[in-house]
Amino acid sequence: MNNFKLSIINILFAVTIIHPLKGQPNIGVSPDSLSSSLNTGETETQTVTITNDGDSNLNWDIDIDWITVNSVTFTKADYADWTLPQNQDRVTDYIWITRADNNAIFNAYSEAGDEHPHNPEGTEWAIGSFEDINSVEFGTFGADVLGHSVGIVLNDSLIPNNLPMLMHLIEDDIYYEVYFHSWTAGGGGGFSYTRVLEYDPISLL
Repeated sequence: MNNFKLSIINILFAVTIIHPLKGQPNIGVSPDSLSSSLNTGETETQTVTITNDGDSNLNWDIDIDWITVNSVTFTKADYADWTLPQNQDRVTDYIWITRADNNAIFNAYSEAGDEHPHNPEGTEWAIGSFEDINSVEFGTFGADVLGHSVGIVLNDSLIPNNLPMLMHLIEDDIYYEVYFHSWTAGGGGGFSYTRVLEYDPISLL
């Protein structure tokens, strides 16, 4: 079953209209805002018309303000019961990321705990950002990517430098940037991260 993530993008145009003096341009924008709600994989084209009814040429700039529901922050406290839904990041109907009182993360939907190669079932991982998707090698979270040194790599490198990992949901072919904020080493099982859904850029032509 496919899981579709809804992305809402609002594009707002801030325009100041001043009655032109003789020999000055006069800008007109229609419409003055755009809004679109798209499921993953959908595309929509909208048109903005910019006019100049003044007496000289018009030079203009446009700013885009993104508002998305692509970002989710999840936290599991130390020793929290991983079998409870509130302690699982239910990314899709069948990818439930969590962690027991020790070891690495796993998929609570299909796994009863972390086992070698320390990888949530149905996912693959890499260190990098969206821009690196085509140049990095994806592998298992704990064994391939973090080399069985999950706490060390996260706490000594990725977390203090706010560096992302990439999580690929294999069946849905969806990518996330994952920014870990905390990782309890040595027992407790706590961790926190923010995952950001990959989006397509808006182009203005």
